[in-house]
Amino acid sequence: MFTIIPEGQTTILKQLGNLGMCAAPLLQSIVPDAQLAPAADRPFVQLAHSELANEDADRVFGYAGILKANAPVGIPTLIEPQFLGASYLIFSLELFEEHLRTVAGETIAELERAGGFEAFLDSEEVTAVEYLVAGLMECTKWCREHQAALTIRW
Repeated sequence: MFTIIPEGQTTILKQLGNLGMCAAPLLQSIVPDAQLAPAADRPFVQLAHSELANEDADRVFGYAGILKANAPVGIPTLIEPQFLGASYLIFSLELFEEHLRTVAGETIAELERAGGFEAFLDSEEVTAVEYLVAGLMECTKWCREHQAALTIRW
């Protein structure tokens, strides 16, 4: 199961454990959890692995080694991707969005023409990869607007 949801600094630091000390300067752009809407009010994406072809997952998550990380975290700061230990990847939401526009530009154009995520879902029959891309764009946009981190869990 792919689970993608915005999180605050407190949650990210807790997930990083001892590596959080190394990541603290990178995570300064993220607000504490208490400043974010409740998790139920944030956009999120959940998709079973079986619903997405491997080549689609490789294409969508083909940025910066996201698939190699056990806990990739996108932040609303322009940085080069950085691995912390063997499992954690911190990457720029802005650069990830550029990647998505490169690999799924047509889907993103349709999302923007529809006027938003819900309207996009209602406008036509959406494939799993289109749902994933549109959901990632919605989550990325929300994270950038609210200074939250985008977490991706497998």
